[in-house]
Amino acid sequence: MALQSLRIATAIAGASLVLALPATGFAAGSVGVSVSPSRLTIPGGTEQTLTISNPTGRTAVIRVGLGNYDILRNGRVVIDPARTPGRSARKWLRAKPRTLTLGPGERGRVRVAALPNRVAAPGDHQALVLMSSGGRRQGRLAVQARVGVPVQVRVGGALRRNLKVHRLSLAKAGRRRVFRIGVSNRGNLNERLPAGRVKVELRRRGRVVAKLTARRRELLPGRSGVITVPYRGRLRGRVTAVAIVRPASATETGPGVVAVPRPVRRAARVRL
Repeated sequence: MALQSLRIATAIAGASLVLALPATGFAAGSVGVSVSPSRLTIPGGTEQTLTISNPTGRTAVIRVGLGNYDILRNGRVVIDPARTPGRSARKWLRAKPRTLTLGPGERGRVRVAALPNRVAAPGDHQALVLMSSGGRRQGRLAVQARVGVPVQVRVGGALRRNLKVHRLSLAKAGRRRVFRIGVSNRGNLNERLPAGRVKVELRRRGRVVAKLTARRRELLPGRSGVITVPYRGRLRGRVTAVAIVRPASATETGPGVVAVPRPVRRAARVRL
């Protein structure tokens, strides 16, 4: 019986790639390996390098593979879904070597090349580099650990950023109340929304009486999602809720991207 633990390095979705986020390495029993950087952004036709470190006192054999991931509407990240996600870059990636044997304290390197085909659509495409190590037995269980590094491949051409907020509502989730913000990425670039970039302001008589912030999140190109923001305050009665989404400006303003979108907003009257 194999027990596998999979951890996705960094916040893909802030679901924290959820998406089981963030992780810079993996460990299972005495098996421990770290990977740097925790995610890759590779312009099409180029390559980058991952550094794998073995800080433990025993030899580790690392197997390198490739995979897919997808981010569902609720922010949950799915690794290698049954249906290949749209804009998957898995077939374009080449990783060498496919096996590393690292002694205690040793480091190794894996070269990851992105080779999009000639008809690849402009914008960002996603995949995973998966590294597994283990085989150590714990009783009757064979323990294996894996770590996945998200890879974003950017294909040149007409690059567009177009983030929309199309819904804001207040709902019950068990005993809690949450604001649900419907957001769509209608552009062709990944939109990362770090913690604090999505907010809900509660206003009464034109005055801000409360501010709420969401966890980090990521929206893949052409996808939509629902971002939830819990409300634990004591306000009662009608208020105006304003959702404010401020897109990040780091990776998304790479080659060929001129401007960062302005903050997008959506207002709704709700009863607390």
